[in-house]
Amino acid sequence: RRGHFDGAMCDISGYGRDELIGKSLFDFLSPEEARRVDAFTDARKWSAARSYELEIRTKSGATKTLFVEANTLPFERGYRSFALMTDVTEQRRAESRLRESEERFRLLSEVTTEAVLIHDRGRILDCNRAAADLTGVAEADLVGRNIAEFILPEEKERIFDRVAREDEGIYEGNGRAADGRIFPARVQAKAMRIGDQVCRVASVRDLSSERAAEAAARESLSRYEALLRTTRTGYVVMDSKGRLLEANEEYARMIGDQGVDALIGHTSQEWTATDRKEDGRATFRACIEDGKSFRLRFNYVRENGDRLPVLVFGGRTTVPDGSKRVLAFYQDISDEVAMEQRLHQAVKMEAVGQLTGGISHDFHKPRRAWR
Repeated sequence: RRGHFDGAMCDISGYGRDELIGKSLFDFLSPEEARRVDAFTDARKWSAARSYELEIRTKSGATKTLFVEANTLPFERGYRSFALMTDVTEQRRAESRLRESEERFRLLSEVTTEAVLIHDRGRILDCNRAAADLTGVAEADLVGRNIAEFILPEEKERIFDRVAREDEGIYEGNGRAADGRIFPARVQAKAMRIGDQVCRVASVRDLSSERAAEAAARESLSRYEALLRTTRTGYVVMDSKGRLLEANEEYARMIGDQGVDALIGHTSQEWTATDRKEDGRATFRACIEDGKSFRLRFNYVRENGDRLPVLVFGGRTTVPDGSKRVLAFYQDISDEVAMEQRLHQAVKMEAVGQLTGGISHDFHKPRRAWR
């Protein structure tokens, strides 16, 4: 139990040589560590030399890790243990940090939806599950294969030129999975040192869904533009001040012959009949401030001075930057108004006819004298 320590133990423990005289190795151990070391040394009295690690407490209270190579030999008065102890504290801390870093990298690579590949001049050293899903090859089978197998022939020279130049920029290209499926991808790679080896870590994002969404958006926009060109309904988008940001040709036709571009930046109030301007302003404010949809009839005054009756309906929307917009649709109701007027005239004429017939009947009716 009593030990004899050399000068190196002074450096490790922080004690002076005089302070170490009479101390036992167990004086530097926690109770749990002492029980473990005690049981270990008892179990190997007659065995060959062994090595193990233990943690000691220094004079300052800090903990250090020692690598011990020891043997127990019989002496005249029992057994003596000889031990060579090396301070491996920093080494173990570095290993622990490396393990933590590797675990964080593993967790990050597993939860990301992007494929992550570590390769050395194209030869795959490691990958995540997303890389296996993208290529259609199991993770274990991907290791050792070359990334060239998953690059289209016409793009290999360009991509491997980037690898040779250690280019860390973002670029796009097309890959090919094991089943022959072609997929667009966005790639970013960085150099990383693993031990004595410099490798590249590449993040590969499958753009298939984005490309499909973009194609669908373009198709939808094309249909939308075709609808605006062919519809008999005027369409405008206004900002929060009522200024026109967009309009279609049908709306421009309602105003006159100046064309769509000439209308942008103006407000619809400029060609609204005077008797309905205030109603139009109040309706627009309620839409912008309270989000109320609207439907009303009024007259536009065209460039030539003619009045055009219109029905307008619309509502408020918010664009991605948070700005408010008003979408409004205008219908030329000239025919409906003319029909209403003709119907009103017919009803009036019918009433006049009925009145005239009644008077005529009364005129020809024999009159009886009053007595």
